[in-house]
Amino acid sequence: MHRDTPDKKKGYTYVVKNGLASLIDDQIFIPNSFIPINEKTILISDSFKGLVWSVSFDEKKIKKELWKDFGKNFSPDGGCKINEKIFFCFWGDASIQVFNLKGDLLQKIKMPFKNPTNCKFDDKNNLLWVTSARESLNNLDLRVFPESGDTIVFKLKY
Repeated sequence: MHRDTPDKKKGYTYVVKNGLASLIDDQIFIPNSFIPINEKTILISDSFKGLVWSVSFDEKKIKKELWKDFGKNFSPDGGCKINEKIFFCFWGDASIQVFNLKGDLLQKIKMPFKNPTNCKFDDKNNLLWVTSARESLNNLDLRVFPESGDTIVFKLKY
């Protein structure tokens, strides 16, 4: 991905298997989350376009399908799978949104920072680790979201 002009320079996504890199996609502007759904399928978000793609691999081909279109007003960043639910951090929305495997919204969890960036689940302790960024925030944002840039941990009831 191109940091300054992602609208003009698309990112590239590769898979590495047995030491060989193969191009998956050259049409994702800001590839972010890479969430394994099962042995052959992952979700990849395009934070710039507000899209999440389902990418399936078999022995002969790679299949890419639109999983969810959030529109340009929402930016799905990193995420993770917990049981049969998908958790996406939404940059600029101060939230993590929880979906079923079909992409239906189940829950919206407000965050203490405007730009949550990624989450990881510790299944041994039922803890959700969430990272955030201070980048692009002004002084007012930082007063409203002083924990921006921090990592927080939540105890989940799953």
